[in-house]
Parts: sequence; C-alpha cells; structure tokens
Amino acid sequence: MDVQREALERTIAAGADVLTDKHAALLALCRELAGQMDDATTDGGPSTRLIAAYLSALKDLGRALAVPVEKERVGGKLSQLRGIQGGAATTPRRPRTTRKAAGA
Repeated sequence: MDVQREALERTIAAGADVLTDKHAALLALCRELAGQMDDATTDGGPSTRLIAAYLSALKDLGRALAVPVEKERVGGKLSQLRGIQGGAATTPRRPRTTRKAAGA
C-alpha cells in the first residue's frame, strides 16, 4: 500500500499552480522519501532518521506552498485598510516636527 506516495501526490497536485521548476529537487526528494516510507512500512516500520528526513522535507514543501498565500494576505489587508480611509492611494503622513519648532 502506497499511503505516503498517494498523499504526497495529492499535496503536489493541490499546489500545482504554485510549484515551479525551482522546486524540482524538493519534489524529487519528497517522492523518494515517501517511497522509502511506504517500503519500510512492510519491513517493520521506518527508522527514526527516515521519519525525521521525511518530516523535514514535508515542512519545506509546506513552506514552498505557503509563500504566495502569505504575500496575498498582506497585500489584501493593506488594500482593506486603504479602503477604510476613503480609498486614498497613499497612507496619510503626520506633519514633520523640525528641531527649531520642537525646541521653541
């Protein structure tokens, strides 16, 4: 039973719009480790090292999939805040206080 391989392929398919050629090595590593995890399941269970390596690779894959979502969220919030101020194109600034005015 290829539980890890199938789960990994579903994850990759779900993030296909985000993953590019620069992620090819990471995807190859994840696939290799998922295969080893599945093979080790029939041999009495995967080693602690294999589990750690697989979890680390999955964490890296998760980061690769999450990066564009983070950028959109930040930009979306800024746009919402600007909309609250009547659609201003820029954030209003406070007037500068000069040293002369502050000391007078």
